[in-house]
Amino acid sequence: MLSQETGTATFVPARDGLSLDAKNRIARIVVEDALTQFERPVVMWTAGKDSTLTLWHVRSACQELGVPCPPILFIDHGTHFDETWRLLDEVSKSWGLQPIIARNDDLLARSPAPGASIRVADLSRENQEEVARTGSRDRTFPYALGNLVANHLLKTVPMNAAIREHGFDCVFTGIRWDEDEARSRERFVSPRSEPPHVRVHPILHYAEREIWTETLRLGLPRHPLYDQGFRSFDGKYDSHRVGDVPAWQQDFDRIPERLGRAQDKEQIMNRLRELGYM
Repeated sequence: MLSQETGTATFVPARDGLSLDAKNRIARIVVEDALTQFERPVVMWTAGKDSTLTLWHVRSACQELGVPCPPILFIDHGTHFDETWRLLDEVSKSWGLQPIIARNDDLLARSPAPGASIRVADLSRENQEEVARTGSRDRTFPYALGNLVANHLLKTVPMNAAIREHGFDCVFTGIRWDEDEARSRERFVSPRSEPPHVRVHPILHYAEREIWTETLRLGLPRHPLYDQGFRSFDGKYDSHRVGDVPAWQQDFDRIPERLGRAQDKEQIMNRLRELGYM
């Protein structure tokens, strides 16, 4: 666990019976197995603690196996914190990684203001088809990550486009079973058909406290928003701090991890994942 006073890491057995050491070994097995099976892997990186620990596992496994580390895939939804971009640059350079930026240029080129109304008819044919896939029949939608249509167009659509363009057959992600009910039924290895690839989730079995234990123990790069009281974050207009102390010192049992995220998005998570979201 983490000391509330100092934020330093100390070992305690996990509540589910698996030690953190065992969970680390499981994560490494999942990563190494994928690296030996697939030819064109990529690591989905969001600048958050979970994807950073996932990236560390992948990079460390590659070093031990003597193979190149996969590139990192970062989705530009147009509303990132400035600190997020700085961390992307820092991690890419210090860890010697190739960043690939995926974005929906058709939508972002309109330079929409937060919450602005977007006309479906003004979008490209491909984006209009994706809007129809969501089941929406509305003529407009708000430019907000908490909206089903906007979130799908800004995140899943460019992610899938990048997977197709680069021919990635394996996508490592940092999702966890305990962070969201919609992700609690996910598997370590999850095949997807459109586009054809496999999602690999090495840290599914970690709890939030264990992520922080490893982040601090390993001295991993961390987003400065965590030090400011954010427990989770996305866009700068859709995220807020939930405490007055750093994330790893907060009451994990009393304060939900994703309380600081747009709650309308949390309520549509199941549908987003049906459409291909992480």
